[in-house]
Amino acid sequence: SLEHSNRAADQKQATKLRKAVLECKDYEDQTMYPLATRNLEMDLDDGVLVNYLRMGKALRAIPSIERKRKEVSTWTWPVHPLGKE
Repeated sequence: SLEHSNRAADQKQATKLRKAVLECKDYEDQTMYPLATRNLEMDLDDGVLVNYLRMGKALRAIPSIERKRKEVSTWTWPVHPLGKE
């Protein structure tokens, strides 16, 4: 019946939304909260490369940027150097 079909679709949608909420909660607990507790200071003068790399797993890894991590960690000029993130 149409009602049964709608109920099944609603349940499928509810399951999908529950999964999305759990993924968001996991991202918050495992990635964002630990990052927030580090109280990272950002400075626009450090540039995108330094600041992007400092955010770690909170941002999608971009291979061309990740390849520069070792080099950037040796830079002493940033206000907040990359260091061992």
